[in-house]
Amino acid sequence: MKKVFLSLFSLAILFLLGGNIEANAMSKEKSLDELYEDAKNGISDLSEVEMEKMIGKNKVIITPLPEQNNFSTFNMNNLTSDVSPIVDTYSTAQIVESGTDSEIAAVTSFYDISFETDKNQNLINTFGIATQPDNVTDSKKAVRAYSTIYVESTTAGKRLTKVTGGWTKLDTSVALSDRKVVYGTAGIPHSNNGTLKPSSDTFSITPSPAHTFVNTSVSYAIGMNSTATIRYSSSSWSVYLLNNY
Repeated sequence: MKKVFLSLFSLAILFLLGGNIEANAMSKEKSLDELYEDAKNGISDLSEVEMEKMIGKNKVIITPLPEQNNFSTFNMNNLTSDVSPIVDTYSTAQIVESGTDSEIAAVTSFYDISFETDKNQNLINTFGIATQPDNVTDSKKAVRAYSTIYVESTTAGKRLTKVTGGWTKLDTSVALSDRKVVYGTAGIPHSNNGTLKPSSDTFSITPSPAHTFVNTSVSYAIGMNSTATIRYSSSSWSVYLLNNY
């Protein structure tokens, strides 16, 4: 009788442990390459409605910066081309942890920054006469910026638990500087935020102390933004990227 009791007790313990494991299931996080392919192909663990809502909150602002060169160092070749940035944005989400009363979604946005060279400029020929060439443009990918925000959802509300991201140079002539990341959870009853100035082209932030859950029945904001200076082809731009849930 004692052995039967112990066996039943052991089975009960295993059942409870198994239930806890099942209730807090964790998924292996996808690689950046896998996430990029999902984002480009519109694949996401969140619904299309949820993704459209989040994508609508994202922002990209690129501002040209004044050149440091003075007139004496002006390059005459600048008369033959005009460089302008173009951004393609893709987003996806993966449920990385789920339970009976909680869920963590990792929302990743990619920003492919290309520079288009407009060669349709007046050229000065050997006789000093301006000529107009055919319309010619050349586009080249320079940087892929990316960021992931980890958002925990429970009956108590939502909060930011982690932020990762970076900038990948797709062209060796690109220079990056002045990187800055601002992240936070804003709403009722309390708001939390933080700032990081990465010294490299990648970052990973786990807020400490942990952010407070915010009430999602009223206005709230969860996410991060990054800024960086990109220098390409003798020109510089300040690039601001917003990834909000």
